[in-house]
Amino acid sequence: MQVRRVDVGGYQLSAHVRDGVGVPVVFVSGLGESHGAWQPVLDALPDSVRAITYDRAGIGDSDPYPPPQRAAVAYRQAAGDLRNLLHSLDVTAPWLLVGHSYGGCIIRSLADDYPADVAGVVLVDPSVAELSLPDDLEQYFGEDDGDGTRYEGKSEHYCQIDNRIGAAQLRAENLPVVPSVVLTRARNTWNEPMPAVVDDYWYTEHEALVDKLDAWHIVAATAGHRIHEDEPALVACAIAAVGEAVAGGSSQLEGDAIEALGGCLQRVPTA
Repeated sequence: MQVRRVDVGGYQLSAHVRDGVGVPVVFVSGLGESHGAWQPVLDALPDSVRAITYDRAGIGDSDPYPPPQRAAVAYRQAAGDLRNLLHSLDVTAPWLLVGHSYGGCIIRSLADDYPADVAGVVLVDPSVAELSLPDDLEQYFGEDDGDGTRYEGKSEHYCQIDNRIGAAQLRAENLPVVPSVVLTRARNTWNEPMPAVVDDYWYTEHEALVDKLDAWHIVAATAGHRIHEDEPALVACAIAAVGEAVAGGSSQLEGDAIEALGGCLQRVPTA
């Protein structure tokens, strides 16, 4: 893959670009994670797939945000950075966007603001809009520092993610109905034992997102939050199906094939 550094508005982001054919597949990592998190999925995809991975500001070889911008970065800022990056790389829209965890929030923000730029979506155990659980569940998981922020980037120049402003956008979003897959972790796969109500909330949020996108829904049999590392072939299969649908083919995800890859097909698109 070619390594490129491009200016996106006074700071440079690092991107890795693999030449190929078909719709460009753009990977968006989870909170604080570099482009390298997607290597197992890239290895599972055909070499002919045009793929772009990158590091957000302050991660990997990318520049940090200038100090004034580090105080509160909403999802829309990160989505704008990604869009500017792709335009600077001459990667023509529309794109097939693949996001894990917080990366799913960035994709949703971009799709809400620029629906014509999105050809398809694959969300890999995406975070809920707030990046945390409701107040009555915070005792079990996901506390923030009390002012609605999360953090990412190197310690000397980390930025604050304003998940409250970002969540307000996503709760009112108007997503394009494009070929989409949502992959959900298996139950009881948190880092620590959690009551069933936590999984219930996570699954309810994912099911609502699946309905909004009219997406295929795949639930992992055993994989946890990091499905792209635990079952990369399952994620690659989802990407291939969306890519085929984007290209105008009659793509179908078959239950038996998904089961063989470590998943269970819960829902298919209605259209």
